[in-house]
Amino acid sequence: MHGKAVAVCDGSYFEQYATAAAAWTLSLADGVEWIEGGGIVPGVTSELNSYRAELAGLLGPAVGLQCLSPLAIALEPTLDNTMVVACDNIHALQKTVVSCDKVKVSWKSVDIITQLLDIWRDLPIYPRAMHVYGHRDERIGPLTFLETLNVRMDSLAKCIALNNLGQSQHLLPLSIIGYVTVSVGGQLVSSRLQQSVENQYPFALLIRCR
Repeated sequence: MHGKAVAVCDGSYFEQYATAAAAWTLSLADGVEWIEGGGIVPGVTSELNSYRAELAGLLGPAVGLQCLSPLAIALEPTLDNTMVVACDNIHALQKTVVSCDKVKVSWKSVDIITQLLDIWRDLPIYPRAMHVYGHRDERIGPLTFLETLNVRMDSLAKCIALNNLGQSQHLLPLSIIGYVTVSVGGQLVSSRLQQSVENQYPFALLIRCR
């Protein structure tokens, strides 16, 4: 697997339906074998966007590798312990390689970012972030291997979203990694944690709870 496989993802966001979805694939570099997955991205309407959808897509292959890594290590010991991780949102992609001590609770979608970093930190594989331009199927000319995978994941993410319109608000994932999942009034808080909590509760009440 090391040096011989790539991870590619994409996200899809339908603002009018407040629905976000993501799809991802882990593929051998020759494209002969692969696994793929995807799902609806949880979040309240105000927090949903294409950036969050893309981050969720990046989380998918990390979880997949978390399950596969013991077997991969046993079968293929190698000095090359990096893997190309590609998506078309460069800001989301940069979060796969950001230092954990640089993370701020004020970041958007910090819940997904911290889960992503925690998983990669414990894997014996290091992500090698690579930006790929999206929607390359709309231009004339052959696609690269990564572009082909990205187009496929774009189609899968859109299909998942269209089959589950309006479901993003009904999913509240529990996680034992990253920051502890926070909900206020039954709604997932995924960005700007301190500000979101302070806006929901009066300052005097927060003081009494400390």
